[in-house]
Amino acid sequence: MAKIKKNWKDKIDPAFYKVVTYYVTILDGIEKSSKEGALNLPEDLIDKSLVDNLEWQNFNEPMDGKSLFEFANKMELLDDKGLRLIIDFINSMKDSDKILELSFQMVESLPEEESRAFYLSKLKSFSSHTIKDSKDFSWVTLSLLLRYMFIALEGDPRETTEEDIEHFKKTNVMSTIISMFNLISTNLAYQKTMPQIAEDIRNGDDKSLFKAITINKSILFDEEVKNRFIQAQLAGDTEFFKKAGKAIANNPLARIGQYGKTYSVLALFWYTGLYKLTNPELHCFLETCGLTPPKLENFQRFVKRNIRSVFPI
Repeated sequence: MAKIKKNWKDKIDPAFYKVVTYYVTILDGIEKSSKEGALNLPEDLIDKSLVDNLEWQNFNEPMDGKSLFEFANKMELLDDKGLRLIIDFINSMKDSDKILELSFQMVESLPEEESRAFYLSKLKSFSSHTIKDSKDFSWVTLSLLLRYMFIALEGDPRETTEEDIEHFKKTNVMSTIISMFNLISTNLAYQKTMPQIAEDIRNGDDKSLFKAITINKSILFDEEVKNRFIQAQLAGDTEFFKKAGKAIANNPLARIGQYGKTYSVLALFWYTGLYKLTNPELHCFLETCGLTPPKLENFQRFVKRNIRSVFPI
């Protein structure tokens, strides 16, 4: 086991488990919520300005990370240098040379010597000729970005003002947080991603439709979903409406898959280098993060069915 532990630390950032462990604590908090995973916003946040900003959007729409980081900067969780580096990184996704330049700057902020050495070794192996379409370049820089964000956001926020609350409600910050919450809930409850469920819905799978409704009620405003309800009404399909009503009333995490947290971690962080690990190394890494994955003899089948077949390399 000691050799396996050393092996995964040789292949990915030796301190990357810190990011995943923090994410697992978020999962634990959602799971233990008195609302069983349902949103539970303070009443002073729920007014017309927030509702107007959260009108139905495509439930598979990407999250607006820039707004979230700008708000973190406003709350003094993220300093100006950190904000500039992260925004520049996001804006330069198609410019490999710029990403490499920014990555070298980020490495300097890592507190662990072994992590700095790991990333410097990887980054120095890239050049403008080797980084184009390089999977290694993609996962190394993404892993580094997550580490940098994790460190940059470790501070304590200042006291919240009325102006902050209004900014929070009227920008994309709230919708981004809710999108993230829906993503996590889908992973935990169904061991699927929302795009997978969306594809099933488009293929006429009502079970997936009910799952999506339980996670995100605003899907009811989607044109395809409305048409499905009209179709059921015209056909007198009372069973459909009975199941839809139950889906609306259900809490997202009323049933958490036995290995929901393991799936959520693997799905979210797969392309940050976890795919480089063998199954025994991956199993050891997950245990280091405080998770209880399937027993090793069953783990290979779990990863092959739920992860490797869904997230191609």
